[in-house]
Amino acid sequence: MHPQSCLSLVAEPSPQVLPRGFDLLARHGIVPARCHGRLEPPAARHQPPTMTIDLQLGPVDGRLARRIATGLDAMVEVDDVLEGATCAAG
Repeated sequence: MHPQSCLSLVAEPSPQVLPRGFDLLARHGIVPARCHGRLEPPAARHQPPTMTIDLQLGPVDGRLARRIATGLDAMVEVDDVLEGATCAAG
C-alpha cells in the first residue's frame, strides 16, 4: 500500500486554479481525499495576495504524485508546488 501523498501549492488568487487543478486530478482518475484552499494576505505592502491549496491525494504511487505535481507546477498561475509523502491529520 502506498503512503498518503500530499501536495501543497501556492498560486495567484485566480478562479481558474481550482478547476484546472481538479481537471488534472480527474485525468489521472484521482478524487482527492481532502482539499483545503485559503487566501493569504500579502507578505509585504506592495505584494499581491496568494492562494494556498493543500491536496491530500490518498494512497497514490509516488511517481504518479510527482507527475501530478509537475502538471500543477506547469500551470501559469501556480508559483510553487511542494510534495509530501504523508499529510498531517485533520
